[in-house]
Amino acid sequence: MEKNAAELIKGISTAIELERQAYSFYSSKAETLGNKFITGTFEFLAKQEQEHEHILTKLKDELKKGKWDSKDASEFEHKSFPEAEKHLRKEYAEQEKAGSDEISAVLWAMRAERRAELLYLGLKSKSSSKEGKDFFQFMADFELGHYNMLDKIVEDLTDATDYLQN
Repeated sequence: MEKNAAELIKGISTAIELERQAYSFYSSKAETLGNKFITGTFEFLAKQEQEHEHILTKLKDELKKGKWDSKDASEFEHKSFPEAEKHLRKEYAEQEKAGSDEISAVLWAMRAERRAELLYLGLKSKSSSKEGKDFFQFMADFELGHYNMLDKIVEDLTDATDYLQN
């Protein structure tokens, strides 16, 4: 049982709103950006943000009832990043380099993922149960995975080798 349930509920409400904003951003950018690799990445991330919102909403409802069900986190299954990256890189190989709009969108997304990671680490520190700490560490690690995926995209799109060879 969580001793700091009210504080966690408030933090989870903030996290739910961040996940909704991230979903909205990824969905809208996936529709408007022309680079198929980035569009595919954003579609993938939008789906994951929906999953985050779902599990956080369920957790918040459970905490309001005075429960903490550690198996809730096990329902939170995701396609692995390497598998997703492999699929997306194949599409990217057939595309032109991204423009400044695409790079700006990826950089914005990186900042959002970092903020989410820090929020979850803060919730971990406020959690009084092992299950809560483990869950929020899992969420922080997952957001870090999103950040690292996006960072690799920026690296690929801004490879200095291209500039040196031309």
